[in-house]
Amino acid sequence: MNAVKCKYLHMKKSPIIITSAGAAIAAVIIVTTTDTKPTPPSPDHGAPERIVVTTSNTVENATILDLTNFTVEEKASVGPCLDDFKLNKLLFTKLPANSAFVKGSPTNEIGRYSQVNKIDFEPMSTNNVDSFSIGVFEVTQKQYELVTGEPHGNKFVQPDRAKDYVSWNDAKLFIDTLNKKLTGYEVDLPTDTQWEYACRAGTRTPFCDSSITNYNVRVAPGLEKYASYLNGRDANIVRETVTDFPPVGAFLPNAWNLYDMHGGVWEWCKDDWTVNGTKGMKTVRGGGYWFNADDCRSANRHGYVPTHRNHGFGFRLVLRKVK
Repeated sequence: MNAVKCKYLHMKKSPIIITSAGAAIAAVIIVTTTDTKPTPPSPDHGAPERIVVTTSNTVENATILDLTNFTVEEKASVGPCLDDFKLNKLLFTKLPANSAFVKGSPTNEIGRYSQVNKIDFEPMSTNNVDSFSIGVFEVTQKQYELVTGEPHGNKFVQPDRAKDYVSWNDAKLFIDTLNKKLTGYEVDLPTDTQWEYACRAGTRTPFCDSSITNYNVRVAPGLEKYASYLNGRDANIVRETVTDFPPVGAFLPNAWNLYDMHGGVWEWCKDDWTVNGTKGMKTVRGGGYWFNADDCRSANRHGYVPTHRNHGFGFRLVLRKVK
């Protein structure tokens, strides 16, 4: 896949238009600001800058869930413009089955948390994974509002940014509310195994791009093409910088056309977090835009109580038919 790395720049007066085009994605980012240093917004106010991202790609084995009328349509493929699937519709793609999916990481993988207090966060295991459909994007602010009717409550407000400040309980309420409106289908959080399977997209390397191997805990050269993450910078600064939290679909997808599986927001999974006998916690995956490279690895996982709500925590969905 040949593509130009997306960049986010600032300048006075004139907007910036940057095009990143490749075989799978073409993104146009427009950033307008009146200062070279963006002012962090509060959770209750709009962002001082708006980033416009147009995502162009073709997604096969697609299912569309329209949030304006709650109908579901299966299609062989959709595209090239995917922008409506960040706002009024949810887009899912069906992944192949695998009877011998290897989950977890080897003990020598850089950043592996088995080295912390000798607790093994990423044990390797072989799993049977049935075919399933998963969201191409994380659930956005607009999609969350269409289902729940709740105001944004986000740090950086923009309809096509990932919905954050979401606890596991919030995600479950969204799911329960949406399922009451559907006929013949239901949504859910992915299981921990489904999430890693989707993130890896057939790879066994630390990241979805198997060429990203020369990395350390903080920086993974090449990962910036797929993810918004710290990339060696100060977390306290990045966490408050609006351009480091762009809309969904601003970076390259993995081989299965899933966006933002690395970085962006941590994504809640359905499973309990049971590492070292822990109880009462739920699993999160994927790392975040103000976290290091090791947190964004495919195998990395953590646990939080289901009431935990913080900036940089969101979710994506799986979809299945019901009788």
